[in-house]
Amino acid sequence: IGTQEILLVLVLILVIFGAKRLPEIGGGLGRAIRNFRQASSEPDEIDITPKDKKKIEDELRPVERADKKELQTDAFKKYTLALQEKKPNVFALPVQRWMTLQGFMSNGHPTIVGLFMFSAYPQGYFPQLGITAVAVPGTKVSGIGEIGERFLDNKRIEGTIPQMKDDAVAFVIRNMKVRTVIDEKTGERTDKTEYPVIAIREIILNALVHRDYSIHTDNCPITIRMFTNRIEVENPGGLYGRNRIDTLGDYGAD
Repeated sequence: IGTQEILLVLVLILVIFGAKRLPEIGGGLGRAIRNFRQASSEPDEIDITPKDKKKIEDELRPVERADKKELQTDAFKKYTLALQEKKPNVFALPVQRWMTLQGFMSNGHPTIVGLFMFSAYPQGYFPQLGITAVAVPGTKVSGIGEIGERFLDNKRIEGTIPQMKDDAVAFVIRNMKVRTVIDEKTGERTDKTEYPVIAIREIILNALVHRDYSIHTDNCPITIRMFTNRIEVENPGGLYGRNRIDTLGDYGAD
């Protein structure tokens, strides 16, 4: 509905109902036009989300090929000591019980999160659930360096989530520029990295923790690509629930 059509409608209202009722009818007309425009601009959607929608926690699915011996490692012993100190009420429960409550065991088998927190080699069960990291000599993957090199560094990173996080951060630090600044007054030397290390650590940790751990991405590693002008970190999976890119930041049930 354009401006001319709205003016025509208002004139007809004025003639038929008089000036006294113009504000009341005009307000209702305005609401009707807004609702019409909103309905016209929104795409047709069918909500197929079940009314009894449950939280999806793929990382808690049991790995039936593994048994609890896979979790009997130094990393698990260290966690147990921390649990005893910080959550004594949980630690007081039977081991099988608190391991289930913490998400490390399910139906008598280690879960994915249990393996990737404590197993000596989680990739023995999921070979592709690691990180592939590359540093290239340009601004695109197909770039070639001065002597024909395609990669400045290339590494496959495996292990538990804490181990992969540490190794991935070390890879980025090794391949990014570091500038040395000398304070003119004190003469003290300060090294400034190209990217804040704390930010790199947070990005990589988020990629590891929040990746899709469903059966659909068992063959998809996280990728880190370092270019001369940026870093890209990509983890498998889409947006959660009914979220879309254009709705990110909006308040909603998801």
